Amino acid sequence: MRKTALALSILFYTFIAFHVLADPLPTRKALLVGIGDYPKGSGWNKIASANDIKRLQGTLAPTFRTKCLVDKQATYAGITRALDNLCRDVRAGDTVLVHFSCHGQQMFTNKPDEPDRLDEALIPYDAFARKNDAYHGEKHLIDDELGEKMEAIRKRLGDYGLLIVSLDACHSGNSIKGGDNPPDSLCRGINDIFGVTYPSDVADSLECIRYARDTTELSGGTPTVYISACGSTEKNYEFRLDDGTRVGSLSLSLDEAFRETGLTDLTSLLDGIHAKMERYGHRQTPQFKSSFGYVTPKEQDTVPPDDEENEAEEDEGEETGISEKILILAATVVVLLLVLVAYGRRKKQ
Repeated sequence: MRKTALALSILFYTFIAFHVLADPLPTRKALLVGIGDYPKGSGWNKIASANDIKRLQGTLAPTFRTKCLVDKQATYAGITRALDNLCRDVRAGDTVLVHFSCHGQQMFTNKPDEPDRLDEALIPYDAFARKNDAYHGEKHLIDDELGEKMEAIRKRLGDYGLLIVSLDACHSGNSIKGGDNPPDSLCRGINDIFGVTYPSDVADSLECIRYARDTTELSGGTPTVYISACGSTEKNYEFRLDDGTRVGSLSLSLDEAFRETGLTDLTSLLDGIHAKMERYGHRQTPQFKSSFGYVTPKEQDTVPPDDEENEAEEDEGEETGISEKILILAATVVVLLLVLVAYGRRKKQ
């Protein structure tokens, strides 16, 4: 009997151990993409994206399984293949960070789901800045395609995973352009809208609506946050360190905030990124879009007076409503007591 019980116990624990090994614990995975040394003739100026990736890789390596694509590795095919491989590799409950340091650009489109007729795109190594007879934008990584791949990853992560997407790129500035640029500055992106070859009046009308951005909210499911380096009407500048090294302002902020807080508290990490962008980002405001309603400290401090008055009126109305209900209830009880007293007196008579 004891031998049978011992054998059953061994089988049971072997079964448990097999399933634990077959279903690995959640892990942290990062895909870091940096393109700065674009080919000559592509229309893109050189930027310091490789420095961003080097810093982030060093910070994340102890706790993340990282894959990096830099310059020639980060072609359109290389990026999309890496995203597909990442999607296949993730498991429910994993934490995933996808980071881009590169140029960005808006593109003219006729798609019905874009009322402003513009797509936003990240610029892989083999994409050109302007449309020509041989290139029609097929190597631009547009927001719709990136969004589809991120949604596929979200589905794999499940409700207990985490997805962070950071984009140290923009489409609103050119290299050392404009009177308010910081000294010796570089911007990531250009003003030209890809694919616009129309008369000036049409181009001007597009310029007026070019900053109409996607305002849809992320639905539930995997906790997810998108972080962009700047607002849609702002330029994304690089930051020069004391030793002369150039880095992306968002990449630097993400790197330092993660070193300080890690992922023990996601809100603290995002607050830290926002605070550091106020130091490193020249007149630019990072954009946060989350599935869990994250609000930046600056937004929390800005409460319109009308809203405060409305809240006070609502509270006063609620208190008045409660008082009226209590009075009605008390009056009802008094009436019932009087009826019972009157009934008792009649019965005695």
